[in-house]
Amino acid sequence: MFKLTVKTLTAKEKIVIAFRENAETLAEKYYECEDVYAVEIIDNTTGELLYYKSKG
Repeated sequence: MFKLTVKTLTAKEKIVIAFRENAETLAEKYYECEDVYAVEIIDNTTGELLYYKSKG
């Protein structure tokens, strides 16, 4: 399981639990939203940052 964190311009974060198969796809969909400035995927087991994408 992975933790997908979506960071928005309104300083709110949305955390979604995702499976390996769809975590990056979900991240890309959230990233396309207008108020989103960054998305990251972290492995819940190891705490390793697996994916990060920012508009800044």
